[in-house]
Amino acid sequence: MRPLRRLLAAGLVLAWVAPARPAPPPRPFPGVNRSPLAGLHAPLPPQPSDLPAEGRVRLRLTAEAASHFTWDDRGGERVRFDGETQVVRLAAARGLGWGEVGAEIPVVAHNGGVFDGFIEGWHRFFHLPQGGRDEAPHGLLEYRYEEGGGVQKELDGPAWGLGDVRVWAGREIPAPAGAAGALRGWISLPTGRADDLLGSGSVQGGIRMDLAGRVSPLRAGWYAGAAAWAGTPGRVVPERRRPWGIGGTLGAEWSPADRVVLRVQLDAATPAYRSPLVPVGAGSLQLWTGGALRLTPSAWLDLAVGEDVAVGTVPDVTFLASVRWEP
Repeated sequence: MRPLRRLLAAGLVLAWVAPARPAPPPRPFPGVNRSPLAGLHAPLPPQPSDLPAEGRVRLRLTAEAASHFTWDDRGGERVRFDGETQVVRLAAARGLGWGEVGAEIPVVAHNGGVFDGFIEGWHRFFHLPQGGRDEAPHGLLEYRYEEGGGVQKELDGPAWGLGDVRVWAGREIPAPAGAAGALRGWISLPTGRADDLLGSGSVQGGIRMDLAGRVSPLRAGWYAGAAAWAGTPGRVVPERRRPWGIGGTLGAEWSPADRVVLRVQLDAATPAYRSPLVPVGAGSLQLWTGGALRLTPSAWLDLAVGEDVAVGTVPDVTFLASVRWEP
């Protein structure tokens, strides 16, 4: 067994030190606001600023775990989100002569989660406020929205299933020198069960523009995006639903080595609902920090943590892991 172990170790070392092909244009984290209500109407997540070559297919498998603990009570309305949302998404895009077509299929789960203790320990270690999290039972699932003394939407038992499927088409657009740009139009279909907050029950559509460029001497890059979308009221508190929204992304990355990228990203969006409650009716602001590791010449692993810069408008913490394959 020793020669075999030595051979495997030598192979790993050679794979690590072998020349790597140049890094692709900056790639954003495919982050999504997973707030139980607003997240149902999230737009197309940030996308690459370039398109796959004709006949080539890009794949991305993303897993997210979002921990919620927030509440608000004002203006005759009340909301409480305590639980965890997990999402696994498979996205594929194929290059065509004129641009690309793509689709994303999500599987969504709501439950009590496993990160309560970890997050409390993190807050204690860095002397961060707990916000009452340390006084609440672990593993609790309670998503509740009330208006006028009546419950408008509630989920207090585990649920999982198919989320809302999204399809899109895109093409390259002119960009500043040294940069790349793409414009995509997308439609979200009501394939998730709205009763269990797995989908919105709404048909949505929108456009998204993404730009990115590199600062070669610094081994750094930048990217930015803007989006606008509109949709039907859906089946989750439809009387409070806003018919349209806009959002944006701004990010930067630095590559200390050919196989390692460090990245920071800020996502913002207008509210999905009309409400005085912060978790329901306030614009969102989410900060992602993390990086990427090249696994093979064609595959990368993205790891990120999302935090609520605007407290209460997005989950307390979102953990994201994503493998992307770009031949």
